[in-house]
Amino acid sequence: MLGRRGLAPLALSLAGALSRPALAASFPDRPIRLIVPYPPGDGPDLLGRVVGNLLRQRLGQPVVIENQPGAGTTVAALNLRRQPADGYTLMVGGNTTVCVMPALQPELGIDGERDFTLVCRMVDIPFLLVAHPSGPDSTAALLERARRSPGSWTYGSAGIGTPHHLLSSLLAGDAGVQATHVPYRGAGPALTDLLANRIDSLFCSVPPAIGFVRSGALRCLGVTGTARLASLPDAPTMAEQGHVGFEEASWIGLLAPANLDPGIAAILSDATVASLESAEGQQRIAELSFRPAPAPYGALRGYVAAESVRWRAIVRRSGVVPN
Repeated sequence: MLGRRGLAPLALSLAGALSRPALAASFPDRPIRLIVPYPPGDGPDLLGRVVGNLLRQRLGQPVVIENQPGAGTTVAALNLRRQPADGYTLMVGGNTTVCVMPALQPELGIDGERDFTLVCRMVDIPFLLVAHPSGPDSTAALLERARRSPGSWTYGSAGIGTPHHLLSSLLAGDAGVQATHVPYRGAGPALTDLLANRIDSLFCSVPPAIGFVRSGALRCLGVTGTARLASLPDAPTMAEQGHVGFEEASWIGLLAPANLDPGIAAILSDATVASLESAEGQQRIAELSFRPAPAPYGALRGYVAAESVRWRAIVRRSGVVPN
């Protein structure tokens, strides 16, 4: 038989359980903050602004974008981990945050499955291998020059462990050539130095680079993924050029702190997936040259764990050494 001391915790537990559906039913009733772990103008930032605007229309609350670049998305990820799991702080994040960084920076104690809720999957992001037009005119020529002059090839990235970094390291490792990694605080500064011919190449998401490619200020040597891009039909895939393993998709989803109420997660997931599948959403994603890959909250059980295994293998193959 329960005494008063036993009834008090039980009453609190029941009250909490009963309040959760009520919280989900009233969600959202104030603005939502959407953290972007890259600077303004980077591909994930542009995606975040598109999704934020679509969610505002669908949920009836403002979505405020907050850029928190640095340390290959870990600055933003550590901040997100500290936030309350109430659905009002989210992050544009994907395999870099929940799979790659835990493998590369174990000292931070980030666990993608334990520390975050993957609300939904949104898009796959193809990358362009771009170079200065005064340099090599093909991936083969870039690698041949690196073989003739070991250590002379310099490539930029948006930070250690980002897809920009892993892809270039994979290319150099598979070709058996030496290369020098030059990390930047986002793709924008790396593009600036590439345009000034201070570095030799950069794997970059499409939105920041495509204008420079079309104008002739940069040359596109290759595209990741399984098919050419409709926006750059003359650019060959890496696979067409004999480079295996560049079909792997870098994906982006919507993250929340761990232990987000499933009802709130479902509301956010349903709204995001419906937004991406709407006519406006499809048009905006196509304009960014991203590949739609929406998957709802209910379909993602075990996904981060499986992806972590896959990306740890890619990290090992890239030769990028954990800190």
